[in-house]
Amino acid sequence: MQNTATASKPTAALMRGMVTPPGMAGLRPVWPGRPRGAAWSHETIHAGGRRASRFPRRGTATAGADCRNMSPGESVQAQGASRWHCPGVSAKRAGRLAAARAPWGHYCRAAGRRLTAVVCCWSIGLAVSAGGWWRHFGLAMQFLHKRSSGRYWLAALVALVAAVAGGPGSMPWEIVMGAEPGGAGGEAEGLVASPEPDWPQWRGKRRDGVSDEKGLLAAWPEGGPRLVWKYEGLGRGWSSPIVVGDRLYITGDVDGELVIHALDLRGRLKWQATNGKAWEGSYPGARAACAYSEGRLYHMNAHGRVVCLDAAKGEELWALDVLGQFGARNITWAMSECLLVDGPRLIVTPGGSAALMAALDKRTGQTVWTTEPIAGDLASYSSPILFRYGGRRVLANCSANHGFGVDADSGRLLWSVPLRNQYGVNASTPVYGQGQVFYVTAYFQGGCYRLRPEGDTLAAERLWPTELDTVTGGAVLAEGVLYAAGYRRPKHWFAVDWQTGRVRAELKTLTTGAAVYAEGRLYCLAEDGRVALVDTTGGDLRVAGQFALLPRRSNDAWAHPVLVGGRLYLRYHDTLWCYDVRAER
Repeated sequence: MQNTATASKPTAALMRGMVTPPGMAGLRPVWPGRPRGAAWSHETIHAGGRRASRFPRRGTATAGADCRNMSPGESVQAQGASRWHCPGVSAKRAGRLAAARAPWGHYCRAAGRRLTAVVCCWSIGLAVSAGGWWRHFGLAMQFLHKRSSGRYWLAALVALVAAVAGGPGSMPWEIVMGAEPGGAGGEAEGLVASPEPDWPQWRGKRRDGVSDEKGLLAAWPEGGPRLVWKYEGLGRGWSSPIVVGDRLYITGDVDGELVIHALDLRGRLKWQATNGKAWEGSYPGARAACAYSEGRLYHMNAHGRVVCLDAAKGEELWALDVLGQFGARNITWAMSECLLVDGPRLIVTPGGSAALMAALDKRTGQTVWTTEPIAGDLASYSSPILFRYGGRRVLANCSANHGFGVDADSGRLLWSVPLRNQYGVNASTPVYGQGQVFYVTAYFQGGCYRLRPEGDTLAAERLWPTELDTVTGGAVLAEGVLYAAGYRRPKHWFAVDWQTGRVRAELKTLTTGAAVYAEGRLYCLAEDGRVALVDTTGGDLRVAGQFALLPRRSNDAWAHPVLVGGRLYLRYHDTLWCYDVRAER
């Protein structure tokens, strides 16, 4: 029978026009109303579909079953999901809110329960320690709007006290007001972009190898695009440049030291600074790219020395030996992590006995939080990514033997999965999209893992395996397709469906390498020194132009391309090339 009941009075009052507190725009009620006399029920669906009811509410709900007036065609089948149900409320919406851990967001008719809801939500907010005073203030204003019993005023008073006290809880608005947040702080889920312009860190603003450039050449002429300038004298290394405003920063090993070069966009040197000794072990050369934030430059050398420089002048502001600080030791081919700046924090993965991962205060270098180590594990050669999922901000990276995820606000380890590889080489940055994380390992099978909430952590379950064994080239996810090149089996390029792992296309005429993606095309630098423009439209991989960057073939052109401002930057050891790839000049 179709449900035609109107919204209950308390819920209807919430739906009347009220002033939205700052930062609340876009939040919408999940529950538009519920029938009188209806009741909430809660059930957990275990693997295999077995149901176990918990917390049944009074009224019409039946323990252990869905409510009888649930929207047609919608069912609860997700294994391990925790749902609240009520007549007239869709299972889909119920699941979303339950996933956000907001059971108190469902309004009861009893005013006394409202008070309990406010107190509990305030406590939860304090516990999670994220957010701002205005969330409590907004909650209080909603309750003060009710010209009703003294219990509402008492509830509002509790919320106002939290507001005045500056309680850090982030969840009261989303939980009590029944909002449907898309991610942490109500922001959309997905990769978190740097607030800095241009190409301020490793693999771009989102660390995904995807450029936002438009109006680029659809094909290259014979011999490649126009060369704008070339800079020689970087020193040996494989690091990529970063570009912010009118400056470009890149590293190289010169005369036994790690040198950071600052160039203008015409290829002219502006300043140089050093960050400790060069790496002179196996495969000597600079590894990591710099990261830029609020006028400062951050870099970690091959020995684990982290430095903070004034980006305008190159003056050293502070430095820290992270290996010594966190009880770690260097790895076979040296520390290679490209540091990530997360607001006021600088993220590093020392892989030591005192910390698997650590957050430093980016202004001072002091430790903010640490992640408990994984027994017997070390750091590896990959760099982290930052994304929002399930109301959290999450950091994902690799150690020598695991892929893992960490709560970005507390440092708590959320999941770890074993990654079989050779020589502890997990060198590729993880890839994230649509609740899935992709890890690719050296010489062995990697795979894509689906994330799901599991208590107060996250579980990572293998969704599909892959034969890709990329070492240094990494992978790029764009438009639902993963692009990467194998290293040993086989050593060419693939397009892989992100949801199924099915190979959609192969390009066998270009050897392994690294790529950046823009406007439906891959800009590939192969390890033999060839540069190719690969068109991905129509689900195929088609070369739309190529040229030789080097006079003779190499086997170690491993630096990742950078595409920003209509310019393509390519590095091979001592030299940096800048090409104009715009369609119109």
